[in-house]
Amino acid sequence: MLTPQDRYTEVGANFRYYLTWREKLFAGFLVVNGALALGFTWVNDRYPNLTFLLPVGGMLLSILFLSLDSRNRELFDACVAAGVELEQPGTGVYTKLNAKSHAITHSKTFDLAIWVWTFILGAATVLLFVRIWD
Repeated sequence: MLTPQDRYTEVGANFRYYLTWREKLFAGFLVVNGALALGFTWVNDRYPNLTFLLPVGGMLLSILFLSLDSRNRELFDACVAAGVELEQPGTGVYTKLNAKSHAITHSKTFDLAIWVWTFILGAATVLLFVRIWD
């Protein structure tokens, strides 16, 4: 039979695991967009009429990363909720993480960054597509 301490330890391990996935997702997001930038220069030199396709791919990948982070956020929010249930009322790290904060969260910052980047890629797609027809 698991004790409350064992369950609390398990919640902590899962919470840290899901947070490492967030780091990996963000690093992957940056690496993929860096690769797209390199690919853009290669395609622009060889097939300038197809350059608009790379920002389209970047937008799709950005939305994919956003959905993966959203799922990951659900998982570590579930860990916070489980941790709150195991803590004494008003004490512990999960209770503090669950409290409403007026500061902007990492989740909102990540969402904003991805949506801004997606908008920039959309604008680049339009500008590159228009360039083809000039």
